[in-house]
Amino acid sequence: MKKALAILLASIILMSAIAITANAARPPQLYGDAYYDMDVNIMDATAIQQHLASITELEMNRYEAADVDGDSSITIMDATTIQQYLASIITEFPAGEYYLIDKCLYDVIPSYMSGKAQVGVAVDFTVDGYAYPNPEIRYLYVNDELVDTAVNEDETLTYTFPQVGVYTVKVVFTDKWGFEAGEWTKSYQVIDVIEDTTKPVITNIAIVEKFTDHPTVRVDVMYGTGDYSYSYIIKDEDGTVIYERRYLQSNTHTVEYGALDYFVPYTLTVEVMDSHMNFTTSSTTLMCEEIAPA
Repeated sequence: MKKALAILLASIILMSAIAITANAARPPQLYGDAYYDMDVNIMDATAIQQHLASITELEMNRYEAADVDGDSSITIMDATTIQQYLASIITEFPAGEYYLIDKCLYDVIPSYMSGKAQVGVAVDFTVDGYAYPNPEIRYLYVNDELVDTAVNEDETLTYTFPQVGVYTVKVVFTDKWGFEAGEWTKSYQVIDVIEDTTKPVITNIAIVEKFTDHPTVRVDVMYGTGDYSYSYIIKDEDGTVIYERRYLQSNTHTVEYGALDYFVPYTLTVEVMDSHMNFTTSSTTLMCEEIAPA
C-alpha cells in the first residue's frame, strides 16, 4: 500500500512539473517566502524588516514574495501581514498564494529602420516579449534620455526625432520591479526630407513571427500613393527563386513554405507598387535559425 501511494505521489509531482515547465521558466513561487526556504515563517518577516533597514538586500526574485499585501511596494505592512498570517489572524495574503517569475525579450520592431527615419515623423517601437510578475514595463531611451514608457497592453513606444543627426535608441523591457528581461539598441540616421515623395519608400522589413515554420513578414511603406500592392520573393544562395507571391494587397504576409534549410542565408526581396504604378524594392537577409520553432 505504501509503495503504491509513493508511486502515485511521484506521478502527481511529475505531471505537475511537466505542466509548470510548459507555462513558466520557474515553478510557481510562494507569496510570503521572502527568506526563500520554501515556507512562510517568522524568518520571512525578519528578512523584510532587515531589507527595509538596509541591513540585507532581498534577492531579485524575493521582491514579489515580500509584497504580500499586493500594493507593488515593500513596506513594514508586508512584515506585519506575514505576522498576522502566522498568528492565524488572517488565513490568506491579499496578493494571493502563488506567483510566477519568467521574462524574455524576443524582439523590438521599429516602424522605420535606420537611415529612413525623417525629422518630424513619429517612429513606433513595438516590443515582443513577456515579463512576470506583471505589469510589464517598457522604457524608450534616445541618446540615454528616457523619452517614453509603456505598461502592459500599451505595447508601442513612440518618438519623433526633432532634428537631423545620428541617434542611439534603446528599449529596456522589465518586470514590475524593474528587473530586466532584456534590452535592444539601434543607431538611427535621421534625415530632413525625402527627395522624391511621389514614389513609395520601404522603411522597414520585419519578421514579426520568428518562432514558427511559416514566418510572417511585415512591410512598412511611406510616400507614393496608396493603395499599395506587395510582392514577396525568396532566393537561395545561388540566386534561385524558391518562393514567390506577387501583387498581394496586405503589408503582412505569412510565408507558406516550410522547406528552408537551417543556418542557410536566404535573400528576402519585397517589391511595392503604389496606385500610380511607381515601384520600389528592398531586400533583407533571412536566416532560418531566426524563424525556426523555439
